[in-house]
Amino acid sequence: MQNRTVFVFGLIMVAAGVFFLLGNLLQFDPWPLFGPLALIALGVWLLFKPRMTAAGAPSNVLFIGDIKRSGVWQVIGEEFIAFISDIDLDLTQAQVLPGETVVVCSGFIGDVTIITPPGLGIKVSSTAFVTELNFLGSKTTSFLNPTAQATPDYATVERKVHIQARYFIGDVKIKAG
Repeated sequence: MQNRTVFVFGLIMVAAGVFFLLGNLLQFDPWPLFGPLALIALGVWLLFKPRMTAAGAPSNVLFIGDIKRSGVWQVIGEEFIAFISDIDLDLTQAQVLPGETVVVCSGFIGDVTIITPPGLGIKVSSTAFVTELNFLGSKTTSFLNPTAQATPDYATVERKVHIQARYFIGDVKIKAG
């Protein structure tokens, strides 16, 4: 799924570049056409995009906003979609069911912070134009390249959370609690 996302994103970037290049060469302003087309494409994607989490999992959609979870709460497979978002999930007191729980965070600009307790498996997969990933003190920056990191015991632990970050510009921080 991540390779398909990168491919589609690449096609969109190439098409936009060609469109603006033609605008410069043919002396026309592409914004009156490109702006509405971008909004229509975003709307169609939101309506018909494939589910990225389990069937029946909730999708939380906002334009701009913060999502904060802390204290005692149950981690479920869910999806957060926002144009600009700040997502803070404190898992130190959270109830995580056995198996893998997938949490998808997507949008244009996103800042995701996860605080994890000892013994919980954490995996982060990020697909973005620019990603800065700080995974338990190890910092990675990638440009047009998917990046992923996981705790060493991820494959063997009973409870694990997989964070999938899909942004144009993404900043993901995993901290020990």
